[in-house]
Amino acid sequence: MKFKTLVCLSGVLLSCWALPVAADQLIAEPKQLTVVNQATLGATVQVVEEEGRVKAVLSALPEGFGQPSATLWSKEDKSDQVTVSAFEKDANGNYVAVLQRDQFGAEVKNFYLQVVLIDATGASQALNPYPFQWSSTQEQPKEAEAEKKEADNRAASNDNSVYRLYHPGLRVHLYTKDANEYKVLGTRGWKQEGEAWKIASQQGEVVYRLYHPDLRIHLYTKDTNEYQVLGTRGWKQEGEAYRSYGNLPIYRLYHPGLKHHLYTKDANEYKVLGTRGWKQEGVAFYGLGQAEVVEPAKPVALTGSLSLTPATNGTLDVSLTNVPATDQLKEVRAAVWSDHNGQDDLKWYPLVKQADGSYRLTVDYKNHKQNIGAYQVHIYYALTDGKTVGITTGKTTLPPVGLAGKISIEGKNNQIGTFDVVVSDVTSPNGIDSVLVPVWSEKNGQDDIQWYTATKQPNGTYRVRVSASNHHYDVGKYQAHLYLKQKNGQMVGVASTVTDVSITQVNPRGTIKIQNVNNTYGLFDVIISDVFAPKGVDQIPVSVWGSPNGQNDLQWYDAVKQPDGTYRVTVRLSRHQYETGTYTAHLYIVSDKQRYDLGTATTRAYYSRKADKAFVDVSSHNGSLSVADYRSLLDKGISGVVVKLTEGTNYQNPYAKEQIQNAKAAGLKVSVYHYSHFTDSQTAKEEAQYFTQFAAQLGLPKTTVMVNDIEEHKTRTNINANMKSWEAEMRHLGYNNLVHYAGASWIDVNDLGRPGPIETGQFGIGNFWVAQYPYRTMSFEQAKEMGLHAGAAAWQYTSAGQLIPGRHLFDVNIDYTGRFTD
Repeated sequence: MKFKTLVCLSGVLLSCWALPVAADQLIAEPKQLTVVNQATLGATVQVVEEEGRVKAVLSALPEGFGQPSATLWSKEDKSDQVTVSAFEKDANGNYVAVLQRDQFGAEVKNFYLQVVLIDATGASQALNPYPFQWSSTQEQPKEAEAEKKEADNRAASNDNSVYRLYHPGLRVHLYTKDANEYKVLGTRGWKQEGEAWKIASQQGEVVYRLYHPDLRIHLYTKDTNEYQVLGTRGWKQEGEAYRSYGNLPIYRLYHPGLKHHLYTKDANEYKVLGTRGWKQEGVAFYGLGQAEVVEPAKPVALTGSLSLTPATNGTLDVSLTNVPATDQLKEVRAAVWSDHNGQDDLKWYPLVKQADGSYRLTVDYKNHKQNIGAYQVHIYYALTDGKTVGITTGKTTLPPVGLAGKISIEGKNNQIGTFDVVVSDVTSPNGIDSVLVPVWSEKNGQDDIQWYTATKQPNGTYRVRVSASNHHYDVGKYQAHLYLKQKNGQMVGVASTVTDVSITQVNPRGTIKIQNVNNTYGLFDVIISDVFAPKGVDQIPVSVWGSPNGQNDLQWYDAVKQPDGTYRVTVRLSRHQYETGTYTAHLYIVSDKQRYDLGTATTRAYYSRKADKAFVDVSSHNGSLSVADYRSLLDKGISGVVVKLTEGTNYQNPYAKEQIQNAKAAGLKVSVYHYSHFTDSQTAKEEAQYFTQFAAQLGLPKTTVMVNDIEEHKTRTNINANMKSWEAEMRHLGYNNLVHYAGASWIDVNDLGRPGPIETGQFGIGNFWVAQYPYRTMSFEQAKEMGLHAGAAAWQYTSAGQLIPGRHLFDVNIDYTGRFTD
């Protein structure tokens, strides 16, 4: 049966909402179409049924209006709204769109159609929806099916493929129906990923493509308004990409991190990517083919059993069991706080999954202002869809923290008699300043006791390596005790253990290396480590020579033991006739009166400046020194003078101005020093200010070598931090050429068998002027030959230099670096 029915629609006939009409009769005469602003256009919209197909026909649309669109729905809340296929212009100049009935149930009769026009400015104008009745044509199923099959065949005969490409560098996808573009881009860094989906080339809604040159990404949309608006916001309009038509949904996803979209027909890919940081944005358009049915994800069973175990060391173990095994669970988190002062100490923690499927966390009270007492723990699940859901809560009481720690022995080496002491579970109500481990062998009581400072490890334990070489190579039982030094200065013993030590290796050994090569002044250090001699070390001699003329410059040195257990020799090229090139250092160990040859090390050494000149330091004790006096010193090989300026914050050398002026007039280099009394950071800064004020008053440039003379016993407390404060203030005031003067017993690197409190590594040994007098009087040549403290800036080798007859004795020094004499 063939029939034709005409239905007229008006954008302003609101009364029709209340009175739906049948589609098998003429509803009204064609009326003029009126836009939102009530301007008459003279155009009409008709709904006609012709040869089994229902169509919307827009006639006599004036110029200035773009491609129209329309939507169709049956429910007043628009919950089943669908987009009408794109209008096609026919031979009569009318716009025709086919209305699809198969997306609605057969029982549905009442429908609503809304037409949208695009005016010359690109703005969309939606007409009022118009209701009509459209019954399912049960009388002609065969003809309708035949007609639909014929239409599908026509569409299939015109179908094409949309191809997908991926660029690894840009990390973006591109979609195109142009097979040539697909082929060419495949040669330009794009990975061809094959057919994305099938499309109909003539039917359906247009999907537009845009490109953003700055973002270097494409965007696809069938929304004409979005296409127009984005064209004004930096996006390049590239026209029709393909058509949206068929039953196969094409899904769109967005990644906030990558900031681009992905399109796929694969419902499973859409599902999986939704769990991996991609935001699912639903169906973007349609293609040809049958949609894959994917079972919806089952909701996560929001379960979990929480247990809390507090400990006296200030920690709280959090354990969560019965956690659902699902890929929808992204992370398990805990919010933890103490009841002290509300939630001011609240912290969020991730729980770590264990092999048995449970999740665990250890909370340290130090992260919660060291509060004890009641604690709250709330557990949350972070899901892959972006939701965070509260699961369970718990409350417990953290007991007061006591002074505690455990000590154990690991890593024993019975060949050479070494072992590690490991300290764990350390707690203190007053905080930990340091972890100390005194160790001794039970042979001869505590005659070999050594105090070790354990080093904190990344896992929170403390560790120290103990060697029998530090304990007379004794074997048998060793005692190891644990002491905790707290922030308040109190030191308390908390644990101990015993271990057995054996030594099976007999022959001595040691490792020799050359380090700290200085090719400006020509010096290097010979370092001997891993020294092992079960019968004791009598001596560690090192022979050194340069290669140019054989061993004509060979010198023997005795290596000196350092606080870290190594042995050291500083070699200066001045003792080797300033030869340059390859130097060889040969290591020996004398043990039980027998000498063992343990190998060599070599290095290349040069110099650009010769130093090793002599200088003196003077104060008010030396009184008035004339230009003639200084010239007399110059004739005796003295090239520089260090003048005392100040002491504490209330003394200035009354002879300083004259001593400086006359020394300069005689041609000597002038440096100055301050005698320190500071005992804390504040007084260190004040003395630095006092020192520099007098230096400025005397007209000394800020490049002058400025020396901190530190000798007062009261300054030993917190000495390193206070020296740092003095340095910082000096630099703040513009003085950067800084040196520290101290006796050998004050520094940690010496040959006296006991390290001093000053840690030279914090300042650089090259910034120290060290005093040590092996003999009451020494000549300059003897001092050069001995070369004590050769790695320092200078060495004061005597305080009894009789340089000017009848005058006060002078302190005489050897300048290793030229800072005091050049």
